Amino acid sequence: MKKLMLVLAFVFCFSAYGFSLPTASGLSLGFGYGNFFDVSASKEITTDGYIGGPGLNFKMHQFNPSDNVAGSFVIIDFGFPCYLASNVNGIKTTADISSYNRMHIGLSGGGCLRKKITDIFYLDYGIGGHIMLKYLRFFNDDIIHSFSTLGLGIGGEICIKFDLTDVFFLNFAGFFAFDFLLRNDWYETEVRRNAVQFVLTPYICIGLNAYHEDGKYKIGKPGK
Repeated sequence: MKKLMLVLAFVFCFSAYGFSLPTASGLSLGFGYGNFFDVSASKEITTDGYIGGPGLNFKMHQFNPSDNVAGSFVIIDFGFPCYLASNVNGIKTTADISSYNRMHIGLSGGGCLRKKITDIFYLDYGIGGHIMLKYLRFFNDDIIHSFSTLGLGIGGEICIKFDLTDVFFLNFAGFFAFDFLLRNDWYETEVRRNAVQFVLTPYICIGLNAYHEDGKYKIGKPGK
């Protein structure tokens, strides 16, 4: 748990420091569909699981305005899974969980590169750290069941940025993550062994161009 908190603190400090420098930045909010694939194995049990559902994605990115090539990104996603499927030793189960209390929260941050295609089209791609929490709570035969997973790994994205104007833009992106440290329940102290998680979230966002110059934030592109 302490390691996760240190990584979380690093991501926020890194973001805050970066946005205090002269930068060309972007803030965007949009809709995505999260897909979570879990694989775990032991001597007796092999389990494959899938949870999917819609959610909201918030992204911050920044680049050095002098070259607009190397930068950093932070992505926060909130999801509400609605479908679950599992395969335990060959026994398959599916369920509609849209009526359950459920959620996932993810945070990713790291470095990225930008390739200019035209004056209004850009290709961004980056990689960094990833932290995720999934939670599910439901009733069955008057018994409350709850399940949560805390994950830590690496995450990144590939994004096409399209400038509608000097102020507004659209992002068409795909986020991916590989979590290699998983814990089944928030209160457990043991990390799940022989368990990994893959995350794939396509999403579309609308955003706002901004830049930080001479100690002030301004809307639009630098030099416009």
